[in-house]
Order: sequence, then structure tokens, then C-alpha cells
Amino acid sequence: MYYQAVIYRGAVRRNTIIANSLEVLKSKCEPWINDEKNTSIEVSKCEDIGYFKVPKYFEEDLKDKML
Repeated sequence: MYYQAVIYRGAVRRNTIIANSLEVLKSKCEPWINDEKNTSIEVSKCEDIGYFKVPKYFEEDLKDKML
């Protein structure tokens, strides 16, 4: 599980930040929070493994468990 913040300026996605806890995410986002040009910051809790590479021999086992 990890947390993700997506930072927008208008309708344009400016940056994506990933962290293991909300406290770390907040500290990483601090410069973006103080920037008045950014219009929104979307924070989400992620439980999938889509951002990580796994060895080939794990793929079948993970596929069975995820389905």
C-alpha cells in the first residue's frame, strides 16, 4: 500500500508523487502546496502493484490471486 498525490495546474497534470505514508507525502508535496499556480492536488490510497516490476516467475501466481 502507498499514497499518491497528483498535482494539477489548471487541467494539466504537472507531477505525480508517491510515498509510503501520508506524513512523507505531505512533506514531499510541501513546495507544490505553497505554489499558488497549482489549482488542485488529488491524493489517493493505492493498494495495487501496478507501479512495481515483478519477476516473471511471480506473474502466474499473482495473476491467479488477483483474479
